[in-house]
Amino acid sequence: MNDKNRRYVILGILFLSWIIGYFDKNAINVAAIQIGKEFDLHQGQIGMVMSSFFLSYAAMTLFGGMLADRYGSRRVIAVIMVLWSLFTVFTGLAWSFASLVFTRFVFGAAEGGFPSASSVTIAELFPKEQRGRAKSFLVSAATVGMAFGTVIVAAIIVHAGGWRNAFFLFGGCGMILSAVFWTVCRRAMPAGVAAGKDAPARPSFKEVLRIPLVWKLAGMQFGIGFFLWGLNSWMPSYWVKVRHLDMVTMGALSSIPWIISFVLMNVSGWLLDRYLAGREKMLIAACMLVSAVFTYLMFNAESVAMAFTYLTVTTVMMSVSSPAIFVLPLKYVPKDFVGTTTGIANFGQQTAGILAPTIMGYMITFFHGSYEAVFWLVISMSLLTFLIALTVDTRRMD
Repeated sequence: MNDKNRRYVILGILFLSWIIGYFDKNAINVAAIQIGKEFDLHQGQIGMVMSSFFLSYAAMTLFGGMLADRYGSRRVIAVIMVLWSLFTVFTGLAWSFASLVFTRFVFGAAEGGFPSASSVTIAELFPKEQRGRAKSFLVSAATVGMAFGTVIVAAIIVHAGGWRNAFFLFGGCGMILSAVFWTVCRRAMPAGVAAGKDAPARPSFKEVLRIPLVWKLAGMQFGIGFFLWGLNSWMPSYWVKVRHLDMVTMGALSSIPWIISFVLMNVSGWLLDRYLAGREKMLIAACMLVSAVFTYLMFNAESVAMAFTYLTVTTVMMSVSSPAIFVLPLKYVPKDFVGTTTGIANFGQQTAGILAPTIMGYMITFFHGSYEAVFWLVISMSLLTFLIALTVDTRRMD
């Protein structure tokens, strides 16, 4: 197998792994209605279950990137995949509110290093002029997970024995895929890529924190996280309770924005490499401004059809901006900084994941079931991200 084929074999395995990871994460949002009934939880407690995942996930985004920088990404990713699959299964075995919070907390710690470790893999295998496309393709796996995770979990809940079986299924798939990853990568990974003992000295965490771009990346990811992990955590409940859709219809309609996003994220990766080099911040700023406008239109729409149309535009804009943010460290920081920089940036998004579901859950409770304040919060975060994007400096540092 030549070097080019090796790159794409590994990228394909990571892509499938990320899809399964998003199935795992998305399952809790759809299952929240049944989980709340089974354990007699109010909205704030459900938000705490969702947030417990992100509390540990956020911390591990930092350590995962640093470990991958030091030891290579193969070993780090293999361990991550096994652990997150195990704790997906354990989620399905939960028996109380406390056990749910604990299991999701450990699950988040297990999965947290994957995004930053996968960025190290791309930096190890792909030249700079191809990293935009490679990272966009990998990140677009999230849209596949979002699109089909919702409808698959909804179908399992309604037709295949309830919410627990969804976690058993995804955990089992993850274990199989982790075995395939380790087997293939032992043969396909280029020599020396994962050999940590011979690796050169790596930059310190303090050195990375001195880079202004790192803080701006974390800020932009924080804004996107409020949409991705805050608003999307509560959208299934919104469609069922406020717009009065049934579970399966909600799941099917919710897949549409993510399917479109998958296509356009990969188009944006090609544009980022070919035509938008050095102008990535303008794409991010434009996407965030449009998303703010269409979030407002969405929650004021009179019909379900128009609300989903506006949500589709918002979701696509958020999705297209995500590869541009992930590409920035791959193109504009030294290779040895990539894992740590990506981890810090992703920490911003996961911090929003810690805060947003719980804050939004208590806001919904405080306003007696109204979601309007939640939507205004998301709009504010989109506009903040728009302003941060305009200040990004894309001059190279190496």
